[in-house]
Amino acid sequence: MMSDAAKNTLNTASLELQGRIASLQGNPDAAFRLLEKAHKNELELGYGEPPLYARPVAASLAEARILAGKYDEAIKTYEDLLKRFPKSLFVYSGFLRLYKMKGDTAKVKEYEVLRAKAAQYADAGIYR
Repeated sequence: MMSDAAKNTLNTASLELQGRIASLQGNPDAAFRLLEKAHKNELELGYGEPPLYARPVAASLAEARILAGKYDEAIKTYEDLLKRFPKSLFVYSGFLRLYKMKGDTAKVKEYEVLRAKAAQYADAGIYR
């Protein structure tokens, strides 16, 4: 028999996958609905050791917003994610990609510096 925690984790993963597929298929409304539900579920899972969920669903939500051209909403999503994971190399990399797409050279430079500082503690080659 599967525990409720395992079921909730799989349900969250299923919602995130469905949301990412909807986003890639050009259906942002469905993507946002599914990913926002998955994000809520992921937060409700809480934190455990090892983590109960591999990565924040908010990253997928930010990507869906970028694909839909909703850059300001993606920025807000990354800002919220950075509050949850301060000085995150993963989040800085998302910001950097977003600002490159927007053509905001000042923000690109800012996040290149932040990412480089955070990268000194990362596995070599992943984010460099």
